[in-house]
Amino acid sequence: MSSPQFAIANAALEIRTIQRSLESIVSQLNNTTIWNGGDADRFQAEWSSEVGSRLNSAAAHLDGCSFVPAP
Repeated sequence: MSSPQFAIANAALEIRTIQRSLESIVSQLNNTTIWNGGDADRFQAEWSSEVGSRLNSAAAHLDGCSFVPAP
């Protein structure tokens, strides 16, 4: 059985892995002719400022968690 601390660290890693995957997809959309124009530009900006930063924040909060064993 894994420890709670390991589970939290693993969750933070999963968030970062998902974020990198999504960033790669967004980047691919931006660097091709698949999707361009105002909507694509807005999506790219919102992804960077809203979603990407929130995923980073969530992972950082998990990194800051610690467990104190119950007596």
